[in-house]
Amino acid sequence: MSEHHKKKRREERKTGKKPKGPKDPGLPQQWPFKEELVKEFAWKRQQILESEKAKKQERKRAREVSLGSCESDRGAGCLKWSASQLCKMLL
Repeated sequence: MSEHHKKKRREERKTGKKPKGPKDPGLPQQWPFKEELVKEFAWKRQQILESEKAKKQERKRAREVSLGSCESDRGAGCLKWSASQLCKMLL
């Protein structure tokens, strides 16, 4: 049996097929307080997007600050960036 499963997985890898995950059934139409749940899910999704956006901006600010310190030292003391990365940034 294990040889059969191994052969089946090998064939799936060769053909590029990936097993489908379980489907999300969602909320039934007659679910009590469905509107409140939908609003709560939308609110949570919005909070996640805002936190990701804030993190992205923070990373961008940190990158600009570290790049600014590297440019003031002309890259002498900056070990964060490789030589190829500094060349790409300066050009």
